Amino acid sequence: MLRELELKPVYDSAEYDLIEDLIVPLLKQSKHYRRGVRFFTSGWLKLAAQGIKELVENGGLAQIVLSPIIEEKDWKAFQLGEEARENESIKKIIDQHITDLADSLEHDTLNALAWMISDGCLEFKFAVARDNINSNYHDKVAVYTDERGEMVAIHGSERVTLDINLEEQLRNQLKELIERIYKRTDKYSAKEIEDNITVAFSEVQETYCAKKSFSF
Repeated sequence: MLRELELKPVYDSAEYDLIEDLIVPLLKQSKHYRRGVRFFTSGWLKLAAQGIKELVENGGLAQIVLSPIIEEKDWKAFQLGEEARENESIKKIIDQHITDLADSLEHDTLNALAWMISDGCLEFKFAVARDNINSNYHDKVAVYTDERGEMVAIHGSERVTLDINLEEQLRNQLKELIERIYKRTDKYSAKEIEDNITVAFSEVQETYCAKKSFSF
């Protein structure tokens, strides 16, 4: 149970392995995992494979809210999983590839992702801004609930790695943002342009920040 874990009030990646020391133990004791995150990559599932396996074996459910900025390979896995929920033939093909969930998450991550979606133990919802199409969902929160209904909440980024493709995607996004800002020099003063670029850099740099902390 979650109460039996010896948790610290703050976890800093400079001192702890956030996946092994925090995330995996929490997942192993949970029956319900809810997370809000700006960026999601399937590589996270690979890192937390042992914890996710036990969450599923507990009869658990993972629900993730994210912004619609994802890699193409992950999007295809999402689509395959959703299609398999409606198509028994596709579901059987995916099932044949999953003999050990932890091993599949580590070595066949995309098929494991699709299987979890098709099996109903992993759900995704996209958060899209209504008023500003250029803004992105940015919450960094996770809630773990065990079978007793007891909870542990985390505020902070669970992202500790980025796939190279996503890094490149973010760099291109930043470049396009800066170009749009400069094209609107008639709308902004020199100081406002500088401020906007600083904010844009900060948002992207936040993703790569080497020193991340968790707090309860």
